[in-house]
Amino acid sequence: MLIALFAIQWRGTESVGRVFGPVMIVWFIAIAASGLVAIVAHPAIWGALDPRHAAGFVVHHGIFGFLVFGAVVLCVTGAEALYADMSHFGRKPITLAWYGLVLPALLLNYLGQGAVVIGDPKALASPFYALTTGPTLWPIRSR
Repeated sequence: MLIALFAIQWRGTESVGRVFGPVMIVWFIAIAASGLVAIVAHPAIWGALDPRHAAGFVVHHGIFGFLVFGAVVLCVTGAEALYADMSHFGRKPITLAWYGLVLPALLLNYLGQGAVVIGDPKALASPFYALTTGPTLWPIRSR
């Protein structure tokens, strides 16, 4: 993938987007599907969306809780990448991609990771990779 990226990068972001746009769509669909499978097995994970959990964490852990919460927000939003992409594509396509694909896929995947850990606490060592097994693992894990 990196060789392909460097081979076409001199042509500009448009050609990179043509190649990696579909790849990223498949990636987000794959991580959403893997998360959804785990959520179906452990639907109690939906309770993690209750904002009282986050508020309780911040209150209980003081400034450390606030800093961790800030880091989580940055991880989920990918704010730096969105601002960089906004100059290339504009607000409308970024907003559509974020709310239509990226955010739902990330939420399903993160909830799926939590569901996997609920089902098997040993999965805490690598919850992302614990979502997929067997032949479905190679496209996710290939480096």
